[in-house]
Amino acid sequence: MVKEAPKFHEIATKVFKATEDCVFVAHNVNFDYNIISKEFKELGLSFKRKKLCTVQLSKKLLPRRKSYSLGKLCISENIPLLGRHRARGDAEATTILFERLYKLDNGSVFASFLDPKSKEAKFPPLLQKNTFDNLPEKEGVYYLKNKDKEIIYIGKANNIKQRVLSHFYDKKKKEVLMCMATADILRPLHNALFIFRFQF
Repeated sequence: MVKEAPKFHEIATKVFKATEDCVFVAHNVNFDYNIISKEFKELGLSFKRKKLCTVQLSKKLLPRRKSYSLGKLCISENIPLLGRHRARGDAEATTILFERLYKLDNGSVFASFLDPKSKEAKFPPLLQKNTFDNLPEKEGVYYLKNKDKEIIYIGKANNIKQRVLSHFYDKKKKEVLMCMATADILRPLHNALFIFRFQF
C-alpha cells in the first residue's frame, strides 16, 4: 500500500513546518507521537509539539463508556468510520470525535491537558485514573497480564504505586507499548498481588 510513498526524510521538512505552532492530536497520542518523534531523531532533528489524546479527552468528557477504542466510540457516538485501521479512515473519524469533544468542553479539560505540568497526557489512555490512585504505597509483587489473562511480566517493588507510575514515564519502546495496553489493575485475594489486564 505504501510502495510508491516517499521516504520520511523526503517529507520531513514539510511535516515539521506544517505542525509548527500546532497541537499534535491522535487517538492514543503517545503511540503516534513517539513514531514521528523517532523519525525526526534519526535525522538529527528534535520534534516537540503539544499533545492531546482523544482517548483521555473522551474519558473525561464522555464518562462511563464500556470501551474507549476508536471503533467503539464511533459506534456509540454515531461517527462514520470508513476503512478501519487505515490512516485516512482513522484520522477522519478522530477529527470528528475531536470536534465533538471540543464542543462538550467548558474550557477546563482541554486546558488541563495542554498544561505542561499536567501528567494527564502521559497516563495510559485505557486505564481509569482512580484505579491507579487506589494502589498501595507499600512493598509487594505485581503481575502484568494480557487480554488473554496470560502473565507477560512479573515485578516487585518496595513501593508498588511508585514503581507502577515509573512504567508510565519510561520512554523505552517496550515500556511505552506496555503502558498503551494497560487497561485495568485488579486486586486479587492476596494483598501483595496486583494484576494488570492488557488490551492489544
